Amino acid sequence: MTKRRMLVTGGTGSVGQAIVRALTHDGHAVDFLYNRSTAAAEALAADTGAQPRNFDLAATSAPEIVYDYDVLVHSAAVLLGKQEVASTPLADYELTMAINVRSAFLLAAQCLPHMIEQGWGRIVNVGSVYSLRGGGLNLAYNVSKHALSGLTKNLARAHAAQGITSNEVCPSAIESDIMTELARQTASIGDAPSADVWLGAIRKSNPTGSMAAPEDIAGAVRYLVSDEARFVNGASLVVDGAQIS
Repeated sequence: MTKRRMLVTGGTGSVGQAIVRALTHDGHAVDFLYNRSTAAAEALAADTGAQPRNFDLAATSAPEIVYDYDVLVHSAAVLLGKQEVASTPLADYELTMAINVRSAFLLAAQCLPHMIEQGWGRIVNVGSVYSLRGGGLNLAYNVSKHALSGLTKNLARAHAAQGITSNEVCPSAIESDIMTELARQTASIGDAPSADVWLGAIRKSNPTGSMAAPEDIAGAVRYLVSDEARFVNGASLVVDGAQIS
């Protein structure tokens, strides 16, 4: 396996950490972006040898670093609540779009010149089953994941002839910090079930009776950044236990 330089966003999230661990285990040189979780970033760096870079992805520009990366993995995401369109604050919508989509665009624009120059590159965006279907709630999140899917496919068509692939991983619910926080938020509303009851219902809604593990997503990313996936381009790799089959 050729060793590559890689940049992972959302590196201290549950999925981001699993991706960083998987890619460094394969011997790749990995930098990861994080925002507030300094202790988690330091621990991940100590465990894996990956290099942490502090940056707020809500910014309107990309971080000022050297973009000599062969691989870009965008796993950062926010989900700010189970809101319908009429109850979604504009600030929540704009922040969700900034982190989930705009930062992916800004970073791809910075990484592509190096990939084009060398004639090889991989872009992997972590989407969702809601990249592929609608949903009555989580309006901003759903819209952002559809937009991220469009960005993924546009990059795939635009740069296929230059040895660059762009794909997305589309998981169902994941045992992760973001789901734990969403359960907590849900439990705080009126007569909503407790967080444990709500999470249990999410698990039961999947044909497997469980949620995906962060490592399941990391495994899909490992494949998509590999040389073996050279002809997989513009794909939505669904990792959902057959939930939307």
